[in-house]
Amino acid sequence: MSDRTHELRLERELFVRALMPTLRGDGAARLAGLLEARELPEGALLFREGAPPEEFFFIVEGRVVMEAPGLPTWSFSDRSLVGMVDMTAWRPHRRSCRTTRPTRVLVGRSAAWLDMLDDDPVMGEEAIHGFAQRLHDLTSEVGSRLAPEPIVPDLGLSPPLAIHERALVLRDSSLLLRASTQSIASLAQVAEELTLRAGAELFARGHGERALFVVASGVIALRWGSERLTRVGPLRFLAPAAALSGHLGEYSAHAETAAVVLRIREEEYYDQSDEHPDLTRAAMAFMAIEQEKLMDLRPPNE
Repeated sequence: MSDRTHELRLERELFVRALMPTLRGDGAARLAGLLEARELPEGALLFREGAPPEEFFFIVEGRVVMEAPGLPTWSFSDRSLVGMVDMTAWRPHRRSCRTTRPTRVLVGRSAAWLDMLDDDPVMGEEAIHGFAQRLHDLTSEVGSRLAPEPIVPDLGLSPPLAIHERALVLRDSSLLLRASTQSIASLAQVAEELTLRAGAELFARGHGERALFVVASGVIALRWGSERLTRVGPLRFLAPAAALSGHLGEYSAHAETAAVVLRIREEEYYDQSDEHPDLTRAAMAFMAIEQEKLMDLRPPNE
């Protein structure tokens, strides 16, 4: 490898590390090795609305806009990452993206990135943590502007829940909608059932437990800080982005009604994700869609 080639690869690795700080070990180096440098003129199209998300782009220098009829316009400049939301959400691009001035980009192939996540559990865990951290940050800034999620009717489940009943709860939760039946069944095996009377505390603010909580029946009142209160009903996880980024200790939760909650400890969740990579993809797809909702409330304009 020539000195110049080595220098360019190091530059790309440092750039990736700056934009994806949760990638540790050799993850950033592996991703940087897959990137292709391109010089784009003003008005160049990176991708078109409705096209499959085959590539994602690190904006090294320049500016791009993402736009579609009826949607807020997003603008990005130096040191930005675009195209990742649609790719992670497993859907065609919702917006077209074009440059508004000459722009230098590093381009990655979506299939190669997803294969890396499937093959490297540590990298998958780091990617989940990074997505969750960004979503948690956005939620803290503009999440109060989102309309409350409706409380769906109970499924009529009575404790103790059978394994197949736990699996039904997990399968129909938004965090795991894209997960396979096999991975859902594995998670159901390690989920712990908690039965709460009305008014009982599930956890207090400052608790150190690293776990995911999903409501099987009843309503849980989730409080963030002293003012923001969210009512969480059946088939919904409690602040999953906070849980997956280590921030659930900022919340407290108590049962508004008699409730049954499933708890999946973080280490158990990642153990299952190691065996079933579709759990990683499912979680990231959920968080990408949630992130997009918040970005539409406060469109990027850099």
